[in-house]
Amino acid sequence: MTVKPKQTGTQSRVDFVVKTIRDGIRNGDYVPGQRLIESDLTKEFGISRGPFREAMSRLAGDGLVVMEPHKGVAIRKMSRQDLQELYEVRTVVESLAARLAANKIDQDKHRKRLEKLMESMRALKDSSDVMGYTALNDEFHGLIVAMGGNRYLMELVNHLRVPIFRYQFHRFMDGSAKSQSIADHEVIAAAILKGDGPGAERAMRRHIVHSGKLTRQLAG
Repeated sequence: MTVKPKQTGTQSRVDFVVKTIRDGIRNGDYVPGQRLIESDLTKEFGISRGPFREAMSRLAGDGLVVMEPHKGVAIRKMSRQDLQELYEVRTVVESLAARLAANKIDQDKHRKRLEKLMESMRALKDSSDVMGYTALNDEFHGLIVAMGGNRYLMELVNHLRVPIFRYQFHRFMDGSAKSQSIADHEVIAAAILKGDGPGAERAMRRHIVHSGKLTRQLAG
């Protein structure tokens, strides 16, 4: 059962529901095809039908749920073709993000943050903490996009990445897959830390292509 987080004073009811369900999808609390029963969730969240339906519309706009007449709302299932097309776009935009990050490695505290994050990832190399590594992986990709400083690119990458959590690390990550992921990140980080934009772009492209192949194996 999904554990509902507490609502903060700065969140609207709609924002709260959207964030909670997005996080639930990310963490595997909601599974592809699962029905989101309006009566159950309005009671769980303590909201009326209006805010609930607005939240569902936003999630549908993000491609996370589907709204069907006379059937209600369900967590979206992604086909192999969906994932193929999604990863084609991810390959382009995240490769660009890596190049931009390399070009700005000496701005702000980018270098220190990336080096610290890589230390944390290495510390989990021989660990069985899959969810811990999943969180670091997400942080790694998010940091690279943030370092580039292009807010439009950041919004696009965030939109593309969320649906993939339903298929990624906690479902297929074994020792060899995690080692490969860390090795890929090492190459990407090394290029960024050298300020090698083209090298970072190539390394990220290889990594996303490899991740896409693994993810598509999980789709029915």
